[in-house]
Amino acid sequence: MDESTKQKVREFVDNVDVWAEKLSKDLSIILSCESLMSAMIVENKKELVEISLDYWTYEQCKSWFLHSQLSKITTHILEVVYLENSVIPDDVERAFLEERVKFKGERWVIHKNDADPFPSSPHAHNYESMLKLHLGNGDLYNRTTKVGAMKKKDFKALRCSFKKVKMPVLEV
Repeated sequence: MDESTKQKVREFVDNVDVWAEKLSKDLSIILSCESLMSAMIVENKKELVEISLDYWTYEQCKSWFLHSQLSKITTHILEVVYLENSVIPDDVERAFLEERVKFKGERWVIHKNDADPFPSSPHAHNYESMLKLHLGNGDLYNRTTKVGAMKKKDFKALRCSFKKVKMPVLEV
């Protein structure tokens, strides 16, 4: 992939992040960047690179979303109440929907209820490169094909960047 294409993919991923947040606010829904991007890929039957090379605006994304299958299953917010102080006791474990970290200029995401436990449970996604990271041993996968492994030092540092997620047993 040439540098121009990589830049367009990065810009698209950044835009989808902004669009998901804006759609959430505009439509009173709960929508993650990753859900929006995954649906765009699946429902348009295109790879990330192909979609990134198409010209998208927020209005086009919103129109697409409103007619998508994703919009039919997205959680709608009926009302929001803000309290001065939390009413949840300190000793109650809180769930997370996802955790995102930026590491060496890359964005890695772990989903709480990822339907696919491969290659580990949990595992991290890098949507810009379409890779999954096994969080036990640092192996990198494109779908189910192993394509490499992170350097041990980088892998351990990335694992430490995630604060909310209990990591699988370290195998390296």
